[in-house]
Amino acid sequence: MEQKGILGIKNRTENWKTARSFAPFFGDEGACRELAGRLLGETLEPCSPVKIELFWKGGRDYAHEKIIIGSAFADPYKRLFGGLRKQLQDFGMLETPKDINYCADTHKGVKGLRNNVLNTEIDVVLETPHHIFIGEVKEESELGRDVKYVLVHQLIRQYVTMNILLDIIHVMGTSKPNKQIVPFMVANEGKLSGLKEHEQVEFMDDQGWLRKEDNILSWREIESLRGST
Repeated sequence: MEQKGILGIKNRTENWKTARSFAPFFGDEGACRELAGRLLGETLEPCSPVKIELFWKGGRDYAHEKIIIGSAFADPYKRLFGGLRKQLQDFGMLETPKDINYCADTHKGVKGLRNNVLNTEIDVVLETPHHIFIGEVKEESELGRDVKYVLVHQLIRQYVTMNILLDIIHVMGTSKPNKQIVPFMVANEGKLSGLKEHEQVEFMDDQGWLRKEDNILSWREIESLRGST
């Protein structure tokens, strides 16, 4: 029988589900390596170090330590993703109705981009010597989108944010060359097929950023991985 929550109310928040499901990975590098290897499609070396964090706001926390002006975010964005707005428009399934969407050529755009990077949260982040895995988990809610943002779409915003941060950290000389970013998702089994057809997922897969057939996992797979070591 499923245990009831406080006041007999089931906690349906994704953060609660994420915390409970991923808690066993903390302090268990073997389980973390299993998950990273599953996402890469290869076995990691037993001695390969791996870190895991939940509800990660790296942009906010890095900016807390460093004084970073808006152009520091805009410059790598324009260099790495200068054609992103046109790519989205050509794709045809994702909205960019406002001039500010995916543009960082104005003061407003630069400010908006910086705010997006600072406030983007990633549910699960794993780091190995050569890769960084960014995970979005879903229980019942849909993938977010907000045309008021510069980076409108949730999955794209997370991927762009991590790229910008890795670039800034590398340029500032505090890290080795950029790691490969591997996005993944976790969802209920009954929603996996529909999620793979979601416009954001389709775009990420089309760009080669998210392998939707390999890196969209069920909660059951997460449970099996954390119990395999």
